Amino acid sequence: MRRLLHAAQLCLLAVVTGASAQEVGNQPAHSNGVVREVTVYRDRALVAREVVVPAGDQSRSVEVHDLPELIIPDSVFAEGDENTTVRAVRVSSQPVDESNREKVRELESQIQVLQHEHAKTSHALTVVSQNLSSLDQLISFSGNAAKSDRDRGVLDADSLTKLVTFSMAQRNELSTEVFRLRESSTQLASDLQLAQRRLDQATKQRQADSYQVKIFVDTKAGKPGTLRLSYLVGGCTWAPQYTVRGRIGDPHVELLYNALIQQMSGEDWNDVRLTLSTASPAASATRPLLTPLRVSTATGNPADDLFGDPFAADSTTASNGVQRDAEALMGAVNSLRTQQHHAESSAGFGNQANTAEQRDLVLNSLAGQLQQIELQADANSWRALAADVNDDVASQVYLLPQTVSLDARREHQLVRILNANFVGIMYHVATPLLSTYAYREAEVTNSEPVGLLGGPATVYLDGRFVGRTRIPSTASGQRLTIGFGADQQVRTRRELHAKRDLVQGGNRQLEFTYRLVLANFKDEPVTVRLTDRLPTTRQSQQLSVQLDSTKQPLSEDALYLRVSRPTGVLRWDLTVPKGRYGSQAFDVDYTYTLEFDRSRTLTTEQTLAEIRSDYQEMGLPSSGGGGMGGGGFGGGFGGSSR
Repeated sequence: MRRLLHAAQLCLLAVVTGASAQEVGNQPAHSNGVVREVTVYRDRALVAREVVVPAGDQSRSVEVHDLPELIIPDSVFAEGDENTTVRAVRVSSQPVDESNREKVRELESQIQVLQHEHAKTSHALTVVSQNLSSLDQLISFSGNAAKSDRDRGVLDADSLTKLVTFSMAQRNELSTEVFRLRESSTQLASDLQLAQRRLDQATKQRQADSYQVKIFVDTKAGKPGTLRLSYLVGGCTWAPQYTVRGRIGDPHVELLYNALIQQMSGEDWNDVRLTLSTASPAASATRPLLTPLRVSTATGNPADDLFGDPFAADSTTASNGVQRDAEALMGAVNSLRTQQHHAESSAGFGNQANTAEQRDLVLNSLAGQLQQIELQADANSWRALAADVNDDVASQVYLLPQTVSLDARREHQLVRILNANFVGIMYHVATPLLSTYAYREAEVTNSEPVGLLGGPATVYLDGRFVGRTRIPSTASGQRLTIGFGADQQVRTRRELHAKRDLVQGGNRQLEFTYRLVLANFKDEPVTVRLTDRLPTTRQSQQLSVQLDSTKQPLSEDALYLRVSRPTGVLRWDLTVPKGRYGSQAFDVDYTYTLEFDRSRTLTTEQTLAEIRSDYQEMGLPSSGGGGMGGGGFGGGFGGSSR
């Protein structure tokens, strides 16, 4: 009987132990994993964590806690290795940390105490100040009384001495108390301000919930495995920044390409493989579908609907009384293109219905507005519609060779992308119409396999700081012009050497001869690109502009002849010998003729908007470049009317 009872107890213990083991095996494993890879986009970052799945049951779950506050929940994705299959992923928010709440309560209580003490001190200071004022009035009254007694010959010197001594002691005591109370009030105000800042920080730290992820997995025979947990986080941006170094007489230009990164995701990245990208992680994998554009005619002024939306009656882009000049036109076109880019790169996550369809409707609507502007815009403003005027380098991806650590903080952090040495030519550019100085420039070719994004640059020449400028967007293999500042030893000026005014038949001819003077104060020859310009016109039938002669031949550079020469820009590629200045200065003379109907007069059409349009057309940034420009797209806008 005892043996039977003992056997039953052993069986019961085995059943209970097995059940407990099964329950423990089904409990989720906890592992926050390690951040291995990060891709930083222009407005967010893609983080990849490596999470270890310990050995256990074939089907179980793994929990990852303390994910950053700025995580995008719909972007969370998990994939397993050859031993692990992910069945489901659940994202949930975690409650605010109780320790943080306790800290907030302590700070609020501290602020109340400080406010009370500050109020008491302010009240005491007011009372003491009033007492000091009353004492001053008493001293003044006593002085007047003593003067009256002296005049009547009844002055009590002993009483007056005691009164003066008492008044001085009281005044000294009250003044000391006022000073002490003011110091105390200032310190309390400072403590109160500090406590308020700490409270603001404590309340802002947990405005958004932190998150946790539960991953349900199957493993082969309960073997250990590895998960790759990926998610997008906000609060992350990056921008290019350059440092350029050159030396006089050296064709090599060193360019340091850095990324200025702001990492405020809420988690630290330690020794991660970092990738920088200009692509959009939210872009759809499906190409947009182009729909037909249907047009018709109507009565009225077509320019009234220049900025209207042909697809929406309640268009938000419609504007009354819009200035129909090149500047307003360019602003409208750039706004529409910005909206197109945003619509194309802002697809949502998760199972949102008709996401691609909604995107395509928006893109086709915006494209319709662009084409409507093309159809109705004034012919004189058509150049502002060139698609490559402000074009950027295509999407770039920079995979850094070294691991990087980036803490989550407000300050920007600098990371090196590449250190490139470009070989080119160094020369001077002289534009006497604009400046009496010649500017140093280097023309190099981007020999790196990646493009350079437009961004600010700090320029050094022979180790000396020259100034700040901007690197334009430059594709791999494209020419890049880098400015190295003015050289005061190479001067230039422009002189109107002769002018003739002739009438032949019904036409009037104006002949101009200009002298461009170059002075080289150096003890070595310099290479100079000398530039000037002829007038251009859109009225080729009414006005003729003809370059008659030039002392030096114009440049034969193919890009100049294709892009700049049709716009009236003249360029000479010269070598100015050493010591050529004063009476020995280097001269370049040229002559051109204007011919037009003698009943008409010459006027200039230049406006700020048109200058800006021409400036952008020549491949230079409109916000100032300081002698820098990309190679352009080679198309030019030199039609027959130019």
